[in-house]
Amino acid sequence: MVWQDGAVKLHIQLCLLTQRRKNARAQRTIKKPCVFSAWRVGVESQSQRLFTRRAFWVLLALVCSVALPVLVLASPPVQEQVSGNLLADGDFEAPDPWVKQDAIEEVQVAPGWRAWYLDVPLAYVQEPNNCGKGADGYHCYWMRPEFRTNVDFANRIHGGVRSQKYFSYGRMHEAGLMQQVHGIPAGARVRFSIWIQAWMCFDSAKCGKTGERSDQPSDMHLRVGIDPLGDTDPLTTSVVWSSEQPAWDKWVQFQVETMAISDTVTVFTHSRPEWDWARSNNDVYLDDASLVIVGAYATPTPTLPSRIRIPWRDRLASTATPFPAGAITHTVQMGDTLFGVALRYGVRITDVLQLNHITTSTELFVGQPLVVQIVPPTPTPFSSPTAPATIAPTPEPTITPAPTATATAVLTPTPSAAVVSPSTLPVAAMALIVTGVLIVSLGIGMRLTFSSEAQVARGQVKPSRRNKR
Repeated sequence: MVWQDGAVKLHIQLCLLTQRRKNARAQRTIKKPCVFSAWRVGVESQSQRLFTRRAFWVLLALVCSVALPVLVLASPPVQEQVSGNLLADGDFEAPDPWVKQDAIEEVQVAPGWRAWYLDVPLAYVQEPNNCGKGADGYHCYWMRPEFRTNVDFANRIHGGVRSQKYFSYGRMHEAGLMQQVHGIPAGARVRFSIWIQAWMCFDSAKCGKTGERSDQPSDMHLRVGIDPLGDTDPLTTSVVWSSEQPAWDKWVQFQVETMAISDTVTVFTHSRPEWDWARSNNDVYLDDASLVIVGAYATPTPTLPSRIRIPWRDRLASTATPFPAGAITHTVQMGDTLFGVALRYGVRITDVLQLNHITTSTELFVGQPLVVQIVPPTPTPFSSPTAPATIAPTPEPTITPAPTATATAVLTPTPSAAVVSPSTLPVAAMALIVTGVLIVSLGIGMRLTFSSEAQVARGQVKPSRRNKR
Protein backbone atom coordinates (compact mmCIF):
# COMPACT_ATOMS: atom_id res chain seq x y z
CA MET A 1 0.00 0.00 0.00
CA VAL A 2 0.91 3.64 -0.35
CA TRP A 3 1.52 4.24 3.40
CA GLN A 4 3.94 1.35 3.52
CA ASP A 5 6.10 2.81 0.83
CA GLY A 6 9.49 4.01 2.13
CA ALA A 7 9.50 6.95 -0.21
CA VAL A 8 6.25 8.25 1.31
CA LYS A 9 7.55 8.06 4.89
CA LEU A 10 10.76 9.77 3.89
CA HIS A 11 8.75 12.52 2.22
CA ILE A 12 6.72 13.12 5.42
CA GLN A 13 9.83 13.32 7.56
CA LEU A 14 11.53 15.76 5.21
CA CYS A 15 8.37 17.85 5.04
CA LEU A 16 8.14 18.09 8.82
CA LEU A 17 11.81 18.88 9.25
CA THR A 18 11.50 21.78 6.88
CA GLN A 19 8.85 23.37 9.06
CA ARG A 20 10.40 25.58 11.66
CA ARG A 21 7.39 25.41 13.97
CA LYS A 22 8.08 24.64 17.60
CA ASN A 23 4.68 24.38 19.16
CA ALA A 24 2.81 21.09 18.85
CA ARG A 25 -0.42 22.69 17.61
CA ALA A 26 1.33 24.31 14.70
CA GLN A 27 3.17 21.09 13.98
CA ARG A 28 -0.11 19.15 13.89
CA THR A 29 -1.62 21.78 11.63
CA ILE A 30 1.33 21.65 9.26
CA LYS A 31 1.40 17.85 9.25
CA LYS A 32 -1.88 17.57 7.32
CA PRO A 33 -0.50 19.26 4.18
CA CYS A 34 2.59 17.07 4.52
CA VAL A 35 0.43 13.96 4.70
CA PHE A 36 -1.68 15.06 1.70
CA SER A 37 1.47 15.86 -0.25
CA ALA A 38 2.91 12.48 0.73
CA TRP A 39 -0.28 10.75 -0.46
CA ARG A 40 0.07 12.46 -3.85
CA VAL A 41 3.68 11.32 -4.00
CA GLY A 42 2.52 7.77 -3.23
CA VAL A 43 -0.09 7.85 -5.98
CA GLU A 44 2.43 9.20 -8.46
CA SER A 45 4.91 6.54 -7.33
CA GLN A 46 2.35 3.80 -7.91
CA SER A 47 1.44 5.27 -11.32
CA GLN A 48 5.10 5.18 -12.21
CA ARG A 49 5.28 1.55 -11.15
CA LEU A 50 2.22 0.73 -13.25
CA PHE A 51 3.70 2.54 -16.21
CA THR A 52 6.96 0.64 -15.71
CA ARG A 53 5.07 -2.63 -15.52
CA ARG A 54 3.16 -1.87 -18.71
CA ALA A 55 6.34 -0.84 -20.46
CA PHE A 56 7.92 -4.12 -19.35
CA TRP A 57 5.12 -6.19 -20.91
CA VAL A 58 5.18 -4.19 -24.12
CA LEU A 59 8.97 -4.53 -24.33
CA LEU A 60 8.72 -8.26 -23.65
CA ALA A 61 6.18 -8.64 -26.45
CA LEU A 62 8.40 -6.75 -28.88
CA VAL A 63 11.48 -8.76 -27.93
CA CYS A 64 9.62 -12.07 -28.28
CA SER A 65 8.08 -11.10 -31.61
CA VAL A 66 11.56 -10.44 -32.97
CA ALA A 67 13.59 -13.07 -31.14
CA LEU A 68 11.25 -16.03 -31.58
CA PRO A 69 11.32 -16.13 -35.40
CA VAL A 70 15.07 -15.60 -35.33
CA LEU A 71 15.53 -18.50 -32.89
CA VAL A 72 13.28 -20.77 -34.93
CA LEU A 73 15.09 -19.98 -38.17
CA ALA A 74 18.54 -20.12 -36.60
CA SER A 75 17.94 -23.36 -34.70
CA PRO A 76 19.46 -26.39 -36.46
CA PRO A 77 16.73 -28.38 -38.25
CA VAL A 78 15.95 -31.87 -37.08
CA GLN A 79 17.95 -34.22 -39.26
CA GLU A 80 15.78 -36.31 -41.54
CA GLN A 81 16.50 -40.01 -41.30
CA VAL A 82 17.98 -40.99 -44.64
CA SER A 83 20.17 -43.78 -45.90
CA GLY A 84 23.47 -43.43 -47.66
CA ASN A 85 23.76 -42.84 -51.38
CA LEU A 86 22.61 -45.99 -53.18
CA LEU A 87 23.91 -44.98 -56.63
CA ALA A 88 27.10 -46.29 -58.16
CA ASP A 89 29.48 -43.42 -59.01
CA GLY A 90 26.89 -40.82 -58.12
CA ASP A 91 29.55 -38.08 -58.16
CA PHE A 92 30.81 -39.08 -61.66
CA GLU A 93 34.39 -39.10 -60.40
CA ALA A 94 35.42 -42.49 -61.78
CA PRO A 95 38.79 -42.11 -63.53
CA ASP A 96 39.10 -42.21 -67.29
CA PRO A 97 38.60 -43.98 -69.56
CA TRP A 98 34.90 -44.52 -69.19
CA VAL A 99 33.35 -47.61 -70.73
CA LYS A 100 32.06 -47.45 -74.30
CA GLN A 101 28.44 -48.52 -74.04
CA ASP A 102 27.56 -51.29 -76.51
CA ALA A 103 31.03 -50.72 -78.02
CA ILE A 104 29.87 -47.37 -79.43
CA GLU A 105 32.69 -44.82 -79.49
CA GLU A 106 30.38 -41.82 -79.10
CA VAL A 107 28.59 -43.25 -76.06
CA GLN A 108 30.88 -43.14 -73.01
CA VAL A 109 29.17 -42.98 -69.62
CA ALA A 110 30.30 -43.23 -66.00
CA PRO A 111 30.47 -46.74 -64.47
CA GLY A 112 27.14 -47.93 -63.11
CA TRP A 113 25.18 -45.62 -65.40
CA ARG A 114 23.68 -46.32 -68.80
CA ALA A 115 22.73 -43.92 -71.58
CA TRP A 116 19.29 -44.05 -73.14
CA TYR A 117 18.22 -42.26 -76.32
CA LEU A 118 15.66 -42.37 -79.11
CA ASP A 119 17.03 -43.05 -82.55
CA VAL A 120 13.80 -41.84 -84.16
CA PRO A 121 11.79 -38.76 -83.13
CA LEU A 122 8.28 -39.42 -81.84
CA ALA A 123 5.12 -37.79 -83.15
CA TYR A 124 5.17 -34.86 -80.71
CA VAL A 125 8.53 -33.59 -82.05
CA GLN A 126 7.98 -30.63 -84.37
CA GLU A 127 10.17 -30.41 -87.47
CA PRO A 128 12.14 -27.12 -87.52
CA ASN A 129 11.65 -24.54 -90.25
CA ASN A 130 15.18 -24.68 -91.63
CA CYS A 131 15.21 -28.41 -92.29
CA GLY A 132 14.79 -29.40 -95.91
CA LYS A 133 12.62 -32.23 -97.13
CA GLY A 134 15.53 -34.41 -98.17
CA ALA A 135 15.64 -38.13 -98.69
CA ASP A 136 17.14 -38.65 -95.24
CA GLY A 137 13.94 -37.44 -93.55
CA TYR A 138 14.42 -36.64 -89.86
CA HIS A 139 18.22 -36.94 -89.96
CA CYS A 140 18.55 -33.27 -90.78
CA TYR A 141 17.22 -32.31 -87.32
CA TRP A 142 17.50 -35.45 -85.14
CA MET A 143 20.40 -37.55 -83.90
CA ARG A 144 21.71 -39.75 -81.13
CA PRO A 145 23.71 -37.48 -78.81
CA GLU A 146 27.36 -38.03 -77.91
CA PHE A 147 28.13 -38.96 -74.28
CA ARG A 148 31.51 -37.96 -72.85
CA THR A 149 33.31 -37.11 -69.63
CA ASN A 150 33.88 -33.41 -68.96
CA VAL A 151 37.16 -32.30 -67.41
CA ASP A 152 37.92 -29.24 -69.54
CA PHE A 153 35.27 -26.72 -68.46
CA ALA A 154 35.40 -25.97 -64.74
CA ASN A 155 32.20 -23.93 -64.84
CA ARG A 156 30.41 -27.08 -66.04
CA ILE A 157 31.59 -29.15 -63.02
CA HIS A 158 29.54 -29.00 -59.83
CA GLY A 159 31.91 -30.91 -57.56
CA GLY A 160 35.21 -32.75 -57.90
CA VAL A 161 37.19 -32.71 -61.12
CA ARG A 162 34.78 -34.11 -63.72
CA SER A 163 31.13 -34.38 -64.72
CA GLN A 164 29.05 -36.24 -67.28
CA LYS A 165 28.09 -34.42 -70.46
CA TYR A 166 26.19 -35.28 -73.60
CA PHE A 167 25.30 -33.12 -76.60
CA SER A 168 23.88 -33.01 -80.10
CA TYR A 169 25.46 -30.57 -82.53
CA GLY A 170 22.96 -28.76 -84.77
CA ARG A 171 20.24 -31.34 -84.12
CA MET A 172 17.67 -32.23 -81.51
CA HIS A 173 17.63 -35.34 -79.36
CA GLU A 174 15.67 -37.05 -76.59
CA ALA A 175 18.02 -38.79 -74.20
CA GLY A 176 19.42 -39.05 -70.69
CA LEU A 177 21.06 -41.37 -68.18
CA MET A 178 19.56 -44.15 -66.09
CA GLN A 179 20.65 -46.53 -63.35
CA GLN A 180 18.95 -49.52 -61.76
CA VAL A 181 19.29 -49.98 -58.00
CA HIS A 182 18.48 -53.33 -56.40
CA GLY A 183 17.74 -54.35 -52.82
CA ILE A 184 15.23 -51.59 -52.05
CA PRO A 185 12.74 -52.53 -49.28
CA ALA A 186 9.26 -52.74 -50.75
CA GLY A 187 7.24 -49.75 -49.59
CA ALA A 188 10.30 -47.61 -48.83
CA ARG A 189 10.21 -43.93 -49.72
CA VAL A 190 13.05 -43.12 -52.12
CA ARG A 191 14.35 -39.75 -53.27
CA PHE A 192 16.46 -39.13 -56.38
CA SER A 193 18.32 -35.85 -56.82
CA ILE A 194 20.96 -34.66 -59.28
CA TRP A 195 22.54 -31.36 -60.35
CA ILE A 196 21.97 -30.45 -64.01
CA GLN A 197 23.21 -27.61 -66.21
CA ALA A 198 22.37 -26.88 -69.86
CA TRP A 199 23.95 -24.85 -72.61
CA MET A 200 22.42 -23.86 -75.95
CA CYS A 201 24.11 -21.62 -78.50
CA PHE A 202 22.76 -20.05 -81.68
CA ASP A 203 25.51 -17.55 -82.54
CA SER A 204 28.94 -18.76 -81.39
CA ALA A 205 30.27 -15.17 -81.37
CA LYS A 206 27.81 -14.33 -78.59
CA CYS A 207 28.48 -17.44 -76.49
CA GLY A 208 32.06 -16.56 -75.56
CA LYS A 209 35.37 -18.11 -76.51
CA THR A 210 34.90 -21.03 -74.11
CA GLY A 211 31.13 -21.21 -74.39
CA GLU A 212 30.50 -19.74 -70.96
CA ARG A 213 26.99 -18.47 -71.79
CA SER A 214 24.00 -19.46 -73.89
CA ASP A 215 22.59 -17.53 -76.83
CA GLN A 216 18.87 -17.58 -77.66
CA PRO A 217 18.08 -20.75 -75.66
CA SER A 218 14.63 -22.19 -76.34
CA ASP A 219 13.65 -25.21 -74.27
CA MET A 220 15.54 -28.30 -73.06
CA HIS A 221 12.73 -30.15 -71.23
CA LEU A 222 14.94 -31.07 -68.28
CA ARG A 223 13.47 -33.36 -65.64
CA VAL A 224 14.28 -36.46 -63.56
CA GLY A 225 12.23 -39.52 -62.73
CA ILE A 226 11.97 -42.77 -60.79
CA ASP A 227 10.35 -46.01 -61.93
CA PRO A 228 9.20 -47.67 -58.69
CA LEU A 229 8.82 -50.97 -60.55
CA GLY A 230 12.46 -51.02 -61.68
CA ASP A 231 11.91 -51.11 -65.46
CA THR A 232 14.41 -49.60 -67.89
CA ASP A 233 11.94 -47.98 -70.29
CA PRO A 234 11.89 -44.19 -69.79
CA LEU A 235 8.69 -43.87 -71.84
CA THR A 236 6.55 -46.13 -69.66
CA THR A 237 3.65 -44.64 -67.72
CA SER A 238 4.90 -45.96 -64.38
CA VAL A 239 7.81 -43.49 -64.24
CA VAL A 240 7.21 -40.70 -61.70
CA TRP A 241 8.69 -37.50 -63.14
CA SER A 242 9.62 -34.23 -61.53
CA SER A 243 8.48 -30.92 -62.96
CA GLU A 244 10.53 -29.38 -65.77
CA GLN A 245 12.64 -26.28 -65.18
CA PRO A 246 15.42 -24.44 -67.05
CA ALA A 247 19.07 -24.63 -66.02
CA TRP A 248 20.88 -22.42 -68.52
CA ASP A 249 24.55 -21.85 -67.56
CA LYS A 250 23.90 -22.57 -63.87
CA TRP A 251 23.60 -25.65 -61.70
CA VAL A 252 20.04 -26.53 -60.68
CA GLN A 253 19.23 -29.47 -58.42
CA PHE A 254 16.39 -31.64 -59.70
CA GLN A 255 14.60 -33.91 -57.26
CA VAL A 256 11.77 -36.42 -57.26
CA GLU A 257 10.39 -38.70 -54.56
CA THR A 258 8.09 -41.73 -54.60
CA MET A 259 7.42 -45.10 -52.96
CA ALA A 260 9.18 -48.22 -54.18
CA ILE A 261 6.78 -50.92 -55.39
CA SER A 262 9.43 -53.48 -56.30
CA ASP A 263 12.77 -54.32 -54.69
CA THR A 264 14.37 -52.61 -57.70
CA VAL A 265 13.95 -48.99 -58.78
CA THR A 266 15.35 -47.16 -61.78
CA VAL A 267 16.32 -43.49 -61.86
CA PHE A 268 16.25 -41.42 -65.06
CA THR A 269 17.36 -38.04 -66.32
CA HIS A 270 15.68 -36.53 -69.38
CA SER A 271 16.40 -33.79 -71.90
CA ARG A 272 14.93 -32.83 -75.26
CA PRO A 273 15.99 -29.61 -76.96
CA GLU A 274 13.13 -28.06 -78.89
CA TRP A 275 13.38 -25.17 -81.32
CA ASP A 276 11.91 -23.90 -84.59
CA TRP A 277 15.31 -22.89 -85.95
CA ALA A 278 18.43 -24.99 -85.51
CA ARG A 279 20.78 -24.28 -82.58
CA SER A 280 24.36 -25.34 -83.09
CA ASN A 281 25.02 -26.45 -79.49
CA ASN A 282 22.60 -28.46 -77.35
CA ASP A 283 24.61 -29.61 -74.32
CA VAL A 284 23.61 -31.14 -70.98
CA TYR A 285 25.90 -31.58 -67.94
CA LEU A 286 25.18 -33.88 -64.97
CA ASP A 287 26.93 -34.13 -61.60
CA ASP A 288 26.53 -35.19 -57.94
CA ALA A 289 23.55 -37.54 -58.09
CA SER A 290 22.11 -39.43 -55.12
CA LEU A 291 19.36 -41.93 -54.36
CA VAL A 292 18.42 -42.27 -50.68
CA ILE A 293 15.73 -43.95 -48.63
CA VAL A 294 13.94 -41.26 -46.63
CA GLY A 295 11.48 -43.48 -44.78
CA ALA A 296 9.99 -46.94 -44.70
CA TYR A 297 6.28 -47.43 -45.19
CA ALA A 298 4.01 -50.41 -44.77
CA THR A 299 4.53 -53.20 -47.26
CA PRO A 300 1.94 -52.95 -50.04
CA THR A 301 -0.94 -55.43 -50.13
CA PRO A 302 -0.71 -58.51 -52.39
CA THR A 303 -2.97 -56.79 -54.95
CA LEU A 304 -0.12 -54.67 -56.29
CA PRO A 305 -0.06 -53.48 -59.90
CA SER A 306 2.20 -55.86 -61.76
CA ARG A 307 4.40 -54.36 -64.43
CA ILE A 308 3.09 -54.69 -67.98
CA ARG A 309 5.92 -53.61 -70.20
CA ILE A 310 4.98 -51.36 -73.11
CA PRO A 311 7.96 -51.26 -75.49
CA TRP A 312 8.94 -48.15 -77.42
CA ARG A 313 7.38 -49.64 -80.52
CA ASP A 314 4.20 -51.61 -79.88
CA ARG A 315 4.35 -55.22 -80.90
CA LEU A 316 1.81 -58.03 -80.88
CA ALA A 317 2.18 -61.46 -79.37
CA SER A 318 4.03 -63.70 -81.80
CA THR A 319 1.89 -66.81 -81.43
CA ALA A 320 -1.72 -67.52 -80.55
CA THR A 321 -2.38 -69.61 -77.44
CA PRO A 322 -5.32 -72.03 -77.27
CA PHE A 323 -7.65 -71.33 -74.36
CA PRO A 324 -9.83 -73.76 -72.44
CA ALA A 325 -13.58 -73.88 -72.98
CA GLY A 326 -15.49 -71.11 -71.23
CA ALA A 327 -12.44 -68.85 -70.98
CA ILE A 328 -13.01 -65.09 -70.79
CA THR A 329 -10.02 -63.23 -72.24
CA HIS A 330 -8.73 -59.70 -72.18
CA THR A 331 -6.39 -58.16 -74.76
CA VAL A 332 -3.59 -56.14 -73.21
CA GLN A 333 -3.83 -52.44 -74.06
CA MET A 334 -1.55 -49.45 -73.56
CA GLY A 335 -1.46 -48.48 -69.88
CA ASP A 336 -2.92 -51.75 -68.54
CA THR A 337 -1.79 -53.36 -65.27
CA LEU A 338 -2.63 -56.81 -63.93
CA PHE A 339 -4.21 -55.16 -60.92
CA GLY A 340 -6.40 -52.99 -63.15
CA VAL A 341 -7.42 -55.94 -65.32
CA ALA A 342 -8.35 -58.06 -62.29
CA LEU A 343 -10.33 -55.18 -60.80
CA ARG A 344 -12.15 -54.57 -64.06
CA TYR A 345 -13.37 -58.17 -64.34
CA GLY A 346 -14.01 -58.63 -60.63
CA VAL A 347 -11.47 -61.41 -60.13
CA ARG A 348 -8.38 -61.90 -57.99
CA ILE A 349 -4.95 -61.13 -59.36
CA THR A 350 -3.66 -64.51 -58.16
CA ASP A 351 -6.29 -66.25 -60.32
CA VAL A 352 -5.13 -64.32 -63.39
CA LEU A 353 -1.53 -65.34 -62.70
CA GLN A 354 -2.47 -69.03 -62.32
CA LEU A 355 -4.71 -69.15 -65.40
CA ASN A 356 -1.96 -67.69 -67.60
CA HIS A 357 0.99 -69.48 -65.92
CA ILE A 358 2.82 -66.21 -65.32
CA THR A 359 4.28 -64.30 -62.39
CA THR A 360 4.32 -60.64 -61.43
CA SER A 361 7.74 -60.29 -63.10
CA THR A 362 6.60 -61.68 -66.46
CA GLU A 363 6.75 -59.15 -69.31
CA LEU A 364 3.51 -58.73 -71.20
CA PHE A 365 3.02 -56.87 -74.44
CA VAL A 366 0.36 -54.81 -76.13
CA GLY A 367 -2.05 -57.08 -78.01
CA GLN A 368 -1.33 -60.17 -75.89
CA PRO A 369 -4.50 -62.01 -74.72
CA LEU A 370 -4.95 -62.90 -71.05
CA VAL A 371 -7.37 -65.39 -69.55
CA VAL A 372 -9.16 -63.60 -66.72
CA GLN A 373 -11.81 -66.21 -65.82
CA ILE A 374 -13.18 -69.59 -66.89
CA VAL A 375 -16.97 -69.83 -66.76
CA PRO A 376 -18.27 -73.40 -66.29
CA PRO A 377 -20.52 -74.63 -69.13
CA THR A 378 -24.26 -74.21 -68.72
CA PRO A 379 -26.02 -77.50 -67.74
CA THR A 380 -28.32 -79.04 -70.37
CA PRO A 381 -32.03 -78.67 -69.46
CA PHE A 382 -33.97 -81.94 -68.86
CA SER A 383 -37.52 -83.02 -68.03
CA SER A 384 -38.58 -85.41 -65.33
CA PRO A 385 -40.51 -88.42 -66.74
CA THR A 386 -43.14 -88.25 -64.00
CA ALA A 387 -43.50 -84.48 -63.82
CA PRO A 388 -45.87 -82.70 -66.20
CA ALA A 389 -43.81 -79.56 -66.38
CA THR A 390 -40.23 -78.98 -67.53
CA ILE A 391 -37.96 -77.17 -65.10
CA ALA A 392 -35.40 -75.01 -66.87
CA PRO A 393 -32.24 -74.40 -64.83
CA THR A 394 -31.10 -70.87 -64.23
CA PRO A 395 -28.12 -70.07 -66.51
CA GLU A 396 -24.85 -69.14 -64.89
CA PRO A 397 -24.08 -65.42 -65.02
CA THR A 398 -21.55 -64.31 -67.59
CA ILE A 399 -19.11 -61.53 -66.79
CA THR A 400 -18.71 -59.19 -69.74
CA PRO A 401 -16.16 -56.35 -69.67
CA ALA A 402 -17.25 -52.81 -70.45
CA PRO A 403 -16.43 -52.16 -74.11
CA THR A 404 -15.13 -48.61 -73.57
CA ALA A 405 -13.45 -48.82 -70.18
CA THR A 406 -9.69 -48.77 -70.11
CA ALA A 407 -7.61 -49.60 -67.06
CA THR A 408 -5.31 -46.78 -66.14
CA ALA A 409 -2.07 -46.64 -64.23
CA VAL A 410 -2.44 -46.41 -60.46
CA LEU A 411 0.79 -44.56 -59.79
CA THR A 412 0.48 -40.90 -58.88
CA PRO A 413 3.54 -38.63 -59.29
CA THR A 414 4.72 -36.80 -56.18
CA PRO A 415 5.88 -33.22 -56.98
CA SER A 416 9.12 -32.38 -55.03
CA ALA A 417 8.32 -28.78 -54.76
CA ALA A 418 5.26 -29.52 -52.64
CA VAL A 419 6.96 -31.97 -50.27
CA VAL A 420 6.95 -30.86 -46.63
CA SER A 421 9.55 -32.67 -44.59
CA PRO A 422 8.07 -34.27 -41.43
CA SER A 423 11.24 -33.35 -39.55
CA THR A 424 10.23 -29.67 -39.56
CA LEU A 425 6.90 -30.27 -37.83
CA PRO A 426 8.25 -30.50 -34.22
CA VAL A 427 10.06 -27.17 -34.60
CA ALA A 428 6.99 -25.45 -36.02
CA ALA A 429 4.74 -26.94 -33.33
CA MET A 430 7.11 -25.83 -30.57
CA ALA A 431 7.22 -22.32 -32.03
CA LEU A 432 3.43 -22.14 -32.10
CA ILE A 433 3.15 -23.37 -28.49
CA VAL A 434 5.73 -20.85 -27.22
CA THR A 435 4.04 -18.05 -29.16
CA GLY A 436 0.66 -18.96 -27.69
CA VAL A 437 2.00 -18.99 -24.12
CA LEU A 438 3.61 -15.61 -24.62
CA ILE A 439 0.43 -14.11 -26.04
CA VAL A 440 -1.66 -15.39 -23.10
CA SER A 441 0.91 -14.12 -20.58
CA LEU A 442 1.02 -10.76 -22.30
CA GLY A 443 -2.78 -10.48 -22.22
CA ILE A 444 -2.97 -11.31 -18.49
CA GLY A 445 -0.20 -8.87 -17.62
CA MET A 446 -1.72 -6.05 -19.65
CA ARG A 447 -5.14 -6.76 -18.09
CA LEU A 448 -3.77 -6.49 -14.57
CA THR A 449 -1.83 -3.35 -15.44
CA PHE A 450 -4.79 -1.54 -16.97
CA SER A 451 -7.02 -2.61 -14.06
CA SER A 452 -4.61 -1.08 -11.55
CA GLU A 453 -4.37 2.10 -13.59
CA ALA A 454 -8.13 2.38 -13.66
CA GLN A 455 -8.27 2.13 -9.89
CA VAL A 456 -5.70 4.88 -9.52
CA ALA A 457 -7.57 7.09 -11.95
CA ARG A 458 -10.84 6.67 -10.00
CA GLY A 459 -9.11 7.43 -6.72
CA GLN A 460 -9.82 3.97 -5.29
CA VAL A 461 -6.26 3.56 -4.03
CA LYS A 462 -6.32 5.01 -0.51
CA PRO A 463 -4.14 4.71 2.58
CA SER A 464 -4.49 1.51 4.52
CA ARG A 465 -4.67 3.36 7.86
CA ARG A 466 -5.39 6.90 8.89
CA ASN A 467 -3.44 9.19 11.10
CA LYS A 468 -5.82 9.83 14.00
CA ARG A 469 -3.75 12.66 15.49
